[in-house]
Formats: sequence, structure tokens, C-alpha cells
Amino acid sequence: MTPTQLSALLVELLALPHETEWVEWKHNNANPELIGECLSPLANSAALHRREMAYMIWGIEDAAKNVVGTTFKPRAARKGNEELENWLMRSLHPQVNFQIHEWPHQGRPLALFEIPRATHAPVRFGSEEFIRVGSLKNKLKDYPAKEAELWASCSKQPFERGIARADLPGDEVLAHLDFASCFDLLNIPLPTDQKGILSRLAEEKLIVPRPGSRFDVTNLGAILFAKNLNPFDRLSRKALRVIKYRGMGRTETEREWRDAPSQKGVRRGVRRRARLHQLAAAAERTHRPGVPHRGSDVPGESHPRTGRQRPDPSGLHDDGGGADGRDLREARGDHQPRRAAGGHAPVHRRAAPVPQRGPGRPDAAEEDLRGRGHGHRQGD
Repeated sequence: MTPTQLSALLVELLALPHETEWVEWKHNNANPELIGECLSPLANSAALHRREMAYMIWGIEDAAKNVVGTTFKPRAARKGNEELENWLMRSLHPQVNFQIHEWPHQGRPLALFEIPRATHAPVRFGSEEFIRVGSLKNKLKDYPAKEAELWASCSKQPFERGIARADLPGDEVLAHLDFASCFDLLNIPLPTDQKGILSRLAEEKLIVPRPGSRFDVTNLGAILFAKNLNPFDRLSRKALRVIKYRGMGRTETEREWRDAPSQKGVRRGVRRRARLHQLAAAAERTHRPGVPHRGSDVPGESHPRTGRQRPDPSGLHDDGGGADGRDLREARGDHQPRRAAGGHAPVHRRAAPVPQRGPGRPDAAEEDLRGRGHGHRQGD
């Protein structure tokens, strides 16, 4: 962050209540052990309060929160023969990737530690986990209710709420994200100003507002709408990887696309290649003898567009299937014969059902009915 951004952040933090558990004010205290014991509760309290960052600031009078400046230079400080920053990072478990800033404010030198929240487990310094209760630092094990809540908060942190890239100005956020596609998918009108767009993206959990008019881009926002994943270091390896296999199996790779420069470009390319594959497959279709395919000129088959049956001059395909098909439907009882001359249906459709003679052959019984006037053969 630039000095101007750091000063804007300081102004917002100074406006917070004195008992804020994720902000700590110092004047000149440079004790390494004390600093480490403050980093642990700040990271844990940020997780409890669902804050992405906690802050420890030197150069502020604790009681009145007046800017008085500091002589502490954390980047130059050492613990024994080791740099203080490296020693603190080694002493925190799980490791906390805090950031150190030094800048002048109102002519007075200040220092700030920017501390990410605990994510997978409570942060401990050495062998002890700490928590803040009000403005006081305490051992986490002495507060079992807060310990249980902290563990629950860590276990409930989903991947999509993680931060893909932190501390960006608003115009840079909009340059990285395809926000227009987001509004199209949500079917809501695009705001006319940058403030309205950023506000809506924050409501959708795609970005997280920070003090000083800065924003963090979440994993969800980057994965869904990043124009290019390469600027998002932790997500660049999650870019789309497209593999085309030869044939129907997945043993022989024909082509592979990696490190796509644009998520949108890959989606467009996949759709185009899928369409080309469909067209190629349609062109390679062959007609198997004896098995008419859709769109053929076999009489009796429905036209694929109009749905009308093609005429059959031979009469073999009447009622959509030829003699064998007609016999089969008659055996099932769903055959609808043509009406006889004069508009009347055949008599056996108006008479009582006739017992069948042999499987699938009612013809003999029907002839007997028409010839003798009753429904049974003589001698039955």
C-alpha cells in the first residue's frame, strides 16, 4: 500500500471503538516476545469477528488514540542474530503471512502490521494459543466457549470465501474482473457508476471491501469472472485445462490446452470445438443395410421435419410397419384397421371379442365369424 492508502486506513481504524478485538495500538514497545503474543490473538480474533485482516499499529497513544509517532523500526529490528520478521514468522503456527508497513503520517513515523485471520486452525505463538477479550490478551484454553467458536469458524471457512488477491483499488478490481458478464448472468441492470458496481460485487461476495477504499478479490470472484487468472498467484494453477482424447476412451491424448490466457476464451473455444465435433460426427454417419435411419426415404417412415408419413405404393408398410408389424400390433390389440366401404368399421370391431386361434393369428377366427355368423368354429 502507498503512504496515502496507509494514512486513509489509519483514519478509518482510529474511528473504531477502543475495545475492538482485532486492532492493537502501540507506542514504542519493541519486545519480540510481546509482539508475537499479540499477533496470535489478533489473528484468532479476526477469525471470530469474520474479519479478513487484523492490525497492530505503532506510533499511537493507546488511551486517547493520538498520533505521536514511534522510534520502532520493525524492518530493521532483530531477535538475536535473526531478523525480527523472519523470527516471528517461524514462531507462529500455522504460519501467518503478515505484512509490515512503515510510513510517515502528519510528519510522524508510524509502523503497521497487517495480519491475516486464522483460517485452518487457531494461531499459536510458540506452544500457546491466545485470544483477545475486549482489549485484554488471554490464553485461549481459559475460554472454552471462544475456543469452540474459533474452531467452528476455521472449519466453516469455505474455499470460495478465501482471498485470491488483496488490497486493490476499485479501478484495478474492475480491470481484472469481467463484471459485465456477472450482471448479465444475474439479469440485473449494470449500475452507471463505479461505486454502484463495486457495491453490488461486494453483495455477491465476489470482492471484500477494506478500509481506504481498497478491495480484496475472493476466490469465488476470480474463478468465476477473472479475465485472466495469471495475476492471481494462488489460482493461476487452477486455470481451465482442456484435454481431447482419441476415440471413446481416455487412454490416448490427441491434444491438450493448458494455461489458458482467458477463461472466457476457453469457454468459447470449447463450445466451438464441441460444435465442430458434432458436425464431423454427423458427416461420418453411415447407413446400415436393413436398419433405416432418420431422414431416409423408406416408405412409411415419418419425415424428420414435417412428421408426415411417406406414401407406400406397395402397401407393405401400411400402418407404419409392413405385414409383420401389422400382425404384431393386431396381436397386441392396438391395430386400427382401415374402415370398410360405406364408412363402417369391420364387423369384428362392433361385435364381441373373438378368441384367437394360435399365437398372433386371429385371422382364421375372423373369417369364421364373417362366413358362419357366430364366433366359434363348428366342432368347438
